Amino acid sequence: MTREDLYRAVWATPMSRLAEEYGISGNGLAKICGREDIPYPPRGYWAKHAVGKAPKQTPLSKSVGTRTIIIRPTPLPPPPIELPPEIKQQADRARASATGLAVPERLVRPHAVIASWLAEHEEKKRRARQERNPWRRDLYRPSEFTETDRRKHRILDALFKAVERQGGKVRQGERGMLFAEVSGEKVEFQIREKQKQERRPLTEVEKRWRSPGEKNWKQELVSTGRF
Repeated sequence: MTREDLYRAVWATPMSRLAEEYGISGNGLAKICGREDIPYPPRGYWAKHAVGKAPKQTPLSKSVGTRTIIIRPTPLPPPPIELPPEIKQQADRARASATGLAVPERLVRPHAVIASWLAEHEEKKRRARQERNPWRRDLYRPSEFTETDRRKHRILDALFKAVERQGGKVRQGERGMLFAEVSGEKVEFQIREKQKQERRPLTEVEKRWRSPGEKNWKQELVSTGRF
């Protein structure tokens, strides 16, 4: 189509509906209009148009020369890959034999990966204790594990052992990334705690440093206990 064709189209049909007809997203159509310097209706235009209060149409600027605008539909995603029957049967058997994952209250005989984390933490504490320089000692001393850390260790320990009971193997790769090897496939994963933003009142010290007109609360991330 020409610039004039597309200009007439976007002022005759809402962008989202027009874009659907072209097989692309509304954002994609807006980008094409922006690239070709084609004005299109602002947000809320069609609601005002329905009651006869639409603003005037923005005129199309003159273009030097004429060229064709080609809009190609966005390719559809490929269909999901069908698993071979033997793999499906193996997955069904694993699903049928799986039970609920029980997480113990105490960490007993931790998995090798968890044990390496605990050993590394203790080694850092030992090195900090041996440091004679107080400033360097405080700098290198690791913080104690929180209740959330200990809970995460117990959950991961139970998960690792469950994977290995099913014939997999859990390892830690480069940069600390965890992965499981199951039936020759390498599956990377991680566990993180969900956090949320909350407002809290300013402390007395923070109030003293507060500028006039500044909020008397502070926004910060807090733990939810959910992983």
